[in-house]
Amino acid sequence: MFFFTFSVIGVNSEIGGMHFNDRLNEHALPQLLKQVTPEINQLNDQRILLVDADQDDVNSYYADFVARYYFFTENADAKEAFNVSPDQFKDINSQYEYMVMPKPHQTYQKLAQKTYRENITTGTYQVSENDLKRKTLP
Repeated sequence: MFFFTFSVIGVNSEIGGMHFNDRLNEHALPQLLKQVTPEINQLNDQRILLVDADQDDVNSYYADFVARYYFFTENADAKEAFNVSPDQFKDINSQYEYMVMPKPHQTYQKLAQKTYRENITTGTYQVSENDLKRKTLP
């Protein structure tokens, strides 16, 4: 009975800790990605641009790491700074097949409006020469 009581207390404590971690990390990049696109579990060579508004995540390469792990490709890059002309913006996007934006990014959204005449929100988009089309990753 003694061991049973302590095992129940231990399990209850562990469950409480897991719920705490879920609440603590609900705005973390991997959780935000889950809201906009499914995780890819098969190695692929898709070129994916992760647009992240958090400069620290991009500068520390955390966002790059998460993108490569989450999309299971070495061709995933994370960018935050888009202080470029519309032509340069098109050139940046043309290097990728897909663009994923897990949270709003004001500069990217305004450049997309100016360059492609597209009002984009959080989500996954297929990149083509003249537009961004909302599409889930294959």
